[in-house]
Amino acid sequence: MFDEAVDHMIRLQNEPGNPVAIELAQGWRLRSAEHERAWQEAGEIFGMTGKVLDGQRKAEQGPARLSRRKLIVGGLVVATAAATAGPELIVQARADYLTSTAEIRRVVLSDGSAVTLGPESAMAFHVSERVRRADLLRGMGYFEIADDAARSFEVGSGPVLSAGAGPSFDVSIDDDFVNVGVDRGRMDVRFAVVENGEVVQLLDGEWARLGGEGRAIVRGARDKAQIAAWRQGLMFADNEPIGAVVAKIARWQPGRTILANPALGRASISGAFDLSNPIAALRAVVHPYGGKVRQISPYLTIISSV
Repeated sequence: MFDEAVDHMIRLQNEPGNPVAIELAQGWRLRSAEHERAWQEAGEIFGMTGKVLDGQRKAEQGPARLSRRKLIVGGLVVATAAATAGPELIVQARADYLTSTAEIRRVVLSDGSAVTLGPESAMAFHVSERVRRADLLRGMGYFEIADDAARSFEVGSGPVLSAGAGPSFDVSIDDDFVNVGVDRGRMDVRFAVVENGEVVQLLDGEWARLGGEGRAIVRGARDKAQIAAWRQGLMFADNEPIGAVVAKIARWQPGRTILANPALGRASISGAFDLSNPIAALRAVVHPYGGKVRQISPYLTIISSV
């Protein structure tokens, strides 16, 4: 809702006399009390940027048009919703199952398998004569696979394809990383972006991660109780990039969470984090590296090194 409110404000700023833009904005605000609250929050941030924008206009030749790049809070750029609106619509169109912020949902698929989706996750599922395939479009999922001698079960998650016979396992897409962890059984994980499509075999308690510079594969093992512990409100990181950990925790935090310092996101951390208080968890992740967590509004959280 915050993103939509900002979109309307930008249109009104750029086309103040457009009756269609005015009518759309007014109608959007009247849809619910939540829409109006989002409008007020966006208005507060919009107002904070006014002096900066006025100064920029005076220095520019000709009239300036407001863009999301100019929507600045405390010198930090608010990530653009316009850049994500298209991909988000595609995800929603493809998905059979969707979850919202902090929502954990368990669904039983048509083949009898069960999937527990984490917050802000999306998944599509289809069955053919030879294969059952779940595509994790975003977020995280814990899969419990029903036996089927005639059809294998595959999970696609970006460049990673996981296949196994009757296991239970966890898959997540976090920032630029894909993680697979096996709770029970055996998994064959194929990393399509790696030369020759390398296949990694994982057994109970083992995990593999793909991502980062060079699209490197990292493997490890952990106590099985730590795999998909997010279902019980905990998250465990094992020498994991901060950017990926922040992306996971942010699914429990309303609104948008922006990691403003890319160098901070590339650092690694290990530990256990309580998801019942996502702001405290985010602080615990970035504090050892001098990171600061600031809630600009209920819809915007910024992590930076200043």
